[in-house]
Amino acid sequence: MQAIFLGLSCFIVAIAICALTALKETPAFWLNSGGYPVGLRHFVLDFYYPLLGVYLLGLAVLTARGLILLFKVDPLRGAFLILALSPAWLLTAISMGLLVANNVKNLIKGLPLHAH
Repeated sequence: MQAIFLGLSCFIVAIAICALTALKETPAFWLNSGGYPVGLRHFVLDFYYPLLGVYLLGLAVLTARGLILLFKVDPLRGAFLILALSPAWLLTAISMGLLVANNVKNLIKGLPLHAH
């Protein structure tokens, strides 16, 4: 039951991280043409990377806990925890792929790393 709660919580946060990544990598978000609130732009600018770092650290710690359970303590609980965290890892990989792909595209075009 605890693994389901942790997995669901991480999945919900992963959805929020994906949404923030999509906003961050959308050029219209940073211009006044998109109709996005200025406060949201400031929030993404100031808090995206700190939130991402805390989220990734927490997800890594929970996964490490699942691996320790899997190999040393209780294999069934460990496997269940790792499986419960898998959707969150999948969304995180998609989000990071979008982030990296946009920055590589900018570098290929000769723009600065985080240009929009």
